[in-house]
Amino acid sequence: MAKKPREPEDPHINAMPFGIFMVVFSLVGFYNMWEGTRGYLRTDDEVKATAQVTSYKRHGRSPTLDYEYTWKGQHFRGWRIGLLGYWAGADTMLVNAYESGKPIEVFIDPSHPSYSVVDRSWRWDRSFYHSLWAIGFGAGAVYNFYLVARRKKRPPDDSRQIRRAAEQRKRKKSRRGKR
Repeated sequence: MAKKPREPEDPHINAMPFGIFMVVFSLVGFYNMWEGTRGYLRTDDEVKATAQVTSYKRHGRSPTLDYEYTWKGQHFRGWRIGLLGYWAGADTMLVNAYESGKPIEVFIDPSHPSYSVVDRSWRWDRSFYHSLWAIGFGAGAVYNFYLVARRKKRPPDDSRQIRRAAEQRKRKKSRRGKR
């Protein structure tokens, strides 16, 4: 007995996992923009505190930083370097502060002093990048879900052949009636 040929897959079905992937990446971009904007607004008063760098390590392009500071008699720890990345001179400044033990200034949120950041400058290039990331992946996700939603359910091959045969019979009958 011959095997029945496999039905071709609907290409729109393959768009669904890709659409979910795009939604996740879009949310990452929106989250980064949200956190950067929120951090910028939280430190808008530009209240500074003196901090001591307790550790600084570079892992490729991603540094990790820990510092301690005191605000109104309370002791806090921080780790944020910048809101949407950091300026090029931050790396040198932080390495020097860590190795020499010199204090650095950090910006804090006076209403929530546990929130602090070393560099609160707004990075327009990074905000543009995160916006493109969020909007681009978001638009791609919407388009993929649109493709999935509008796909037509096709009947199996056998019923398509039956339907074609019925249409051909109708055409033949209509041709006979015209003669």
